[in-house]
Amino acid sequence: MASIRAEYQRFLTALAVRPVAEDVRRMSNLVFHHLQHLAEVGAARRARSTRLAPIAVQHLAATSFDLPAFTNIEAAAHPLGTLHQLRVGPFRGFTQPETFDLSRPITLVYGPNGTGKSSFCEALETTLLGSITEAQVKRLDHRTYCNNARLRRHVPPVLTSVGVGGAPTPVQPNEEAYRFCFIEKNRLNTFARIAARTPGDQRQLIATLFGVDQFADFVRGFNPSLDEDLNLTGQQAQELAGRRAQLAAAEQIIQTNPGRLEQLTTQEAALATTIHPTWSYSEVCDWLLGTETQQGRLPYVQACLDAPPPVIYGVTLERLTTLLDEAYRVNETWLGSSAELVKRSGEVSYQQLYDAVLKLADSAPSSCPACGTNLANVAQNPYERATAGLKQLAELSELQRRETEQRAALQEVMRSLHLAMTNTVRALAALLPDQLRGAALPMLPQFSQGEWLHTWMNDERRAWQALLALCSEIERADKQALVIQEQRSALAHERQCLDDFRIQIERAKTLRAANESQLLQARDTVARFDEANGDLIAAVAVEVPIVQFHHRIKHAYDEFLVELRSYMEQLPAQLLQGLAESARDLYNAFNRDDPPADLSHALWLPLAENGKIELEFAGEPGVRYDALIVLSEGHIKCLGLAILLAKNLAENCPIVVFDDVVNAIDDEHRNGIWRTFFEEGSSQKTENKAR
Repeated sequence: MASIRAEYQRFLTALAVRPVAEDVRRMSNLVFHHLQHLAEVGAARRARSTRLAPIAVQHLAATSFDLPAFTNIEAAAHPLGTLHQLRVGPFRGFTQPETFDLSRPITLVYGPNGTGKSSFCEALETTLLGSITEAQVKRLDHRTYCNNARLRRHVPPVLTSVGVGGAPTPVQPNEEAYRFCFIEKNRLNTFARIAARTPGDQRQLIATLFGVDQFADFVRGFNPSLDEDLNLTGQQAQELAGRRAQLAAAEQIIQTNPGRLEQLTTQEAALATTIHPTWSYSEVCDWLLGTETQQGRLPYVQACLDAPPPVIYGVTLERLTTLLDEAYRVNETWLGSSAELVKRSGEVSYQQLYDAVLKLADSAPSSCPACGTNLANVAQNPYERATAGLKQLAELSELQRRETEQRAALQEVMRSLHLAMTNTVRALAALLPDQLRGAALPMLPQFSQGEWLHTWMNDERRAWQALLALCSEIERADKQALVIQEQRSALAHERQCLDDFRIQIERAKTLRAANESQLLQARDTVARFDEANGDLIAAVAVEVPIVQFHHRIKHAYDEFLVELRSYMEQLPAQLLQGLAESARDLYNAFNRDDPPADLSHALWLPLAENGKIELEFAGEPGVRYDALIVLSEGHIKCLGLAILLAKNLAENCPIVVFDDVVNAIDDEHRNGIWRTFFEEGSSQKTENKAR
């Protein structure tokens, strides 16, 4: 019933007597001026602060700190008197103008669905409050909501009242004076449903019952702070602070540079002592790496190792002589075996004959292989004779085997000799080409075939002796090459050591160069700071008042939010203050048909948003119960109705409008309620809508 605007006005009225800063009042006024725009969004994704912060930045300074005074706050200044009549239509469900007589103390409105009962109550709500709660809940424009659907227009309804001895006069809307005159079915139903929810949902219990739940949601929709949407640190100032930190670091580098140079010099001297105890660091660098006029030791060693290593041919005079002697020895042995075989060549024929006869033994084992005569009729068995003959010729077979082996051995030693001589000639061609041409040695065939060695042995072995003489030169060259190979191993080890020294020297040079570069950069930073950052320094000067103003907005918003939340927290106590006893009596009157022990002995209403409604039963005095837990849904509705009616009586409301009493209360409790309303005169006048 009570709109966000009406309740916020009451907040401003309460704030007007509070000792708060002027900026808090300005912020409160600013929110009031943009109430609808801010109420459309909540705290999710910082939507409320995103809308409010730019408004505050643009308008807070120019907003007045004088809180507005609202003319409808003092209800006593506008006495309602006695209702006279209601003229309504076209309006909502009314197509034609209708006039309702409200001059009697009690008016009952009844009829089937669609006859305009709800429109009648909404017309009363418009004339008394100036707004319709249902339109606010649905976020609909008031004029659009009041239009008749067919005519697409409406005429504002007029409610008249009569004062003492006066003529009928139109009633002026006064939300503050008449907001507790209306008791709606929906609020009682919601009150009963909230009672069955979790404690977190029950915090809206009193706000829902009194129709200020929209305002409670509006208050909770404010974000805890505007900090993320304000410039509180100064972006330009932060950037300048970062650059000043760089300046301080540069100045520190300049101040500490002598100490770093001394440390680098000490490290370089220690490195020089490691390489050569009596030399300085510069002398060590020149010796190791060289200068423009002097080759360094490391480049020299590297050049020696980069040069092609000398070839070791492995050709020796002893090897050649040994191979030649072995060739003569094997040749002489083979010649002896060959001569012996020539002498016994006849026996070789018999051996071949015997071998042939024995090969035929498997094909003709019972007849002579020569004439075919049965072996039983021959003078001597040819197979037996062949076997005996072969036994006698076994020595010849051994001689043949040795001759074959000796011939193969001769061929192998000749190949080895040929290969050794070929390698010698190749080594001479590479090492002593002039001496090789002067010796006029015979040509060696590509392969060891035929009588190729004879040309080397002719003329008292002239060519052979010349080859041996030149081979001695190859041996001397191989010895020198071996010495060089051993020197290369030592040079490789020295290069490794020198390279380690080079790495340490390069590291020392890198550290000194980095220090020099850092020093130059630091000096440049110090020298050019004011010039390079002039625009930023000027921007920071401009930004200072902006940051100060944003801090002003922050403090105003923070204090405003404290005041608004404090008002919301105190609202249940304000609404329920002094109602406990009256609500208890009304609750017992509504439940007069219950057993006496089940009636309420005492009732405690909450003083905070999350407080509990507690009661004592007449049958158990001194024992408190949570009313929302022990009472049935029907009893909870009766309790809500009792609280609202008690508030109506406490505020001295001139009327009570009960919207849809039939559907709001169950059959079990209707008797006690209508008797309380109509027989006991709990209110001066009741507008009761029933179906």
